[in-house]
Amino acid sequence: IMAKNKNIKCRLHVQPATFRAIIVDDRLYLSFFSPHQSGSQLPIHRIKRNSFIYEGFQRHFDAIWGQSLDIKDFKDN
Repeated sequence: IMAKNKNIKCRLHVQPATFRAIIVDDRLYLSFFSPHQSGSQLPIHRIKRNSFIYEGFQRHFDAIWGQSLDIKDFKDN
C-alpha cells in the first residue's frame, strides 16, 4: 500500500495495544480494546480536532511515532 500511495506511512512500535485511533478529515475515531469483545462490538467515539481529547491523543501519537521504527529498517531476526 505504501508503494502505491506516498501519503501512507507505516511504522512499528512496542507499546501495548489498548486502543485504536484513526484520524481522518480533522476527526479522531477512537475505540478501546476489550478482552471479551471483538472490535466490531465496541463503541467508536468521534472526536473533533479542536477538543482537549483530540489534542491529548495527538501528543501521545506524536511521542509514539517518534520512538517507532520505520518498517524499511525492520529486520526479522
